[in-house]
Amino acid sequence: ARRYAEMGDDIIAFAIPRQFVSTDEDLMRYCGAVAGAVDRPILIQDFNPGGPTIGAPFIQTLHRHHGNFRYAKLEEPLIVDKLISIRDAVGDDVGILEGWGGYYMMEAIPEGIAGIMPGVPFSDLLNVIFQARQRGDDERAYDLFGAVLPMISFTLQDMEVFHQVEKRIAVRRGLFDAAHVRAITWTPSDRVCEHIEFLIDQLIRVLRSAGLEP
Repeated sequence: ARRYAEMGDDIIAFAIPRQFVSTDEDLMRYCGAVAGAVDRPILIQDFNPGGPTIGAPFIQTLHRHHGNFRYAKLEEPLIVDKLISIRDAVGDDVGILEGWGGYYMMEAIPEGIAGIMPGVPFSDLLNVIFQARQRGDDERAYDLFGAVLPMISFTLQDMEVFHQVEKRIAVRRGLFDAAHVRAITWTPSDRVCEHIEFLIDQLIRVLRSAGLEP
């Protein structure tokens, strides 16, 4: 964290290491060590497949001790009640970002989330959806989100699928030259590849309909 701060970054982002069994006290000490090391704003990502993400008491306590803890990226279903409790506890002092590819953004935006942190290749389209929902243009947000949801649902079945498809989209959009992945990976069958290309074709069509450069 100090090294990146010295390089002039704007924010330090890190994930809670959920592969280890930890108490809230352990996690508080871990997060506090990073937050206390720098004066840059801190963003903490929490993806916890084995249970709930950090909640209002944790966020409030950590922010009280480390005012540079400014953002939390939470990735879990049925997040609305948690968002309300966090806002009641800290207001806008800690902005909440929704992860998991933007999957829960439609219900989270009215509760005042600060943004989403999806993958890269069609973040411009997700931004159009986010802004439409935020300003109350719900029909446009719903229609565009419904059109892109098959892609999001398909890729989030597995993180290897997510990486494979994201790189293929990046190639189609001119961001990458090739969709190379590491040698140890999931290898899609020809039929799966056909479906991936079908989904990308539909995504390109939706991008055009939204006025974006595919």
